[in-house]
Amino acid sequence: MRGEKCLLVYDIPEDKIRSKVADICLDYC
Repeated sequence: MRGEKCLLVYDIPEDKIRSKVADICLDYC
């Protein structure tokens, strides 16, 4: 489930937001 949510990060077009979400994802994945 968590892995699937992390994949949604790549759908974000804005780099700044994507990088922030990616950092959060790495903490929880």
